[in-house]
Amino acid sequence: MSSITTKIITSGFIIVALISYVIKDIYISQYSPESVFVDQYWSYKHRRYPGQFGYLAQLWDIRVVETESEVFMTKDKSYHAMHFNFFAPSGSVAQVTVKFDTEWQRFENNHIQFDVIADSIRLEEASRKIDQVKFHAFSRDIILRMFSTPRKIISVSSHEIITELPYIGLVRQIKIDTPHLLEAR
Repeated sequence: MSSITTKIITSGFIIVALISYVIKDIYISQYSPESVFVDQYWSYKHRRYPGQFGYLAQLWDIRVVETESEVFMTKDKSYHAMHFNFFAPSGSVAQVTVKFDTEWQRFENNHIQFDVIADSIRLEEASRKIDQVKFHAFSRDIILRMFSTPRKIISVSSHEIITELPYIGLVRQIKIDTPHLLEAR
């Protein structure tokens, strides 16, 4: 290959690399988690077998746990509501809603860290079958563990976020207009 051909091919690769970098930078500025998350309500619903809910699974013979979550994020804080519905072979056995606040930050490697404000964890609604004192201790423990590790953000768009959550796995959070677990802010 001649010297001129090599220079042309090398210049072409450099131009393609620069264009790719500019496109990536524009995409990140448009769809950065900060610009998508803030001042929006996000929600997900998830059903699974209760491997991580061992104590309650034995106590109530639980077969499936349905988790619904809503979150509202401001610049540095977020407000969460999680509704748990526990199912036994006979049907729904217990329901509980837990609300709490967190401080959050995003890392460059597409991870987001939530620091739960422990004093903000509170049971809002609980069915009669739930011993609220024991469940409050359980929910405090599971929420602090669930939010203790950074979450990997897999995909972000203007209307959905795919993340990996401890205890739950991959979830698709969808932007919602009107919350029903959280109070409108």
